[in-house]
Amino acid sequence: MIRFLLDTNIISEPVRLQPNPGVINKSKEHEFEIAMASVTWHELLFGFYRLPASKKRQRFFVRIRMLRIRGFTGFCMNIYMGIFQILKMSFLLYPENP
Repeated sequence: MIRFLLDTNIISEPVRLQPNPGVINKSKEHEFEIAMASVTWHELLFGFYRLPASKKRQRFFVRIRMLRIRGFTGFCMNIYMGIFQILKMSFLLYPENP
């Protein structure tokens, strides 16, 4: 059963240089009771694609794939992918690669 809906700051805490041990411990303690909203997932994914290739980016990717997403349907995915393609084509996702 989902008891906690996490925000962007809590989800990205483990990939910080010095993560807060309390946040890490609580995340592990409630591992099967946490999820994130689809809006939060989009925000994290957008941030992920803006990071340069690095170990941090890889850790970030592993982290966001582990979490359950609430309210993300096939319809939402189609809309998101359309927006993602527009951003990618306009170089908003990859400004360093015109």
